[in-house]
Amino acid sequence: FYDTLKKAREEKNISPSKAATECGISRSTVTWWKQHKTSPNSEQVSKLAEYFGVSTDYLLGNDQKEKPAQAQTNTSELDQA
Repeated sequence: FYDTLKKAREEKNISPSKAATECGISRSTVTWWKQHKTSPNSEQVSKLAEYFGVSTDYLLGNDQKEKPAQAQTNTSELDQA
């Protein structure tokens, strides 16, 4: 997790302290993640994904980088237009 988070931070040139503070996560918590002593909970992952504009699966190392579209267009609706 931490390596993916680090990559997201570096791409946006955001310090670990700033990201943690703006997401309401303590710096010590991020240090624990870095040392692999603990993992983030689902709320923390969601906050960080929203903050960096990526999917939670991406942060967890499971999926694509970009957030999925909020609403997808139904192809049958396009056929009727």
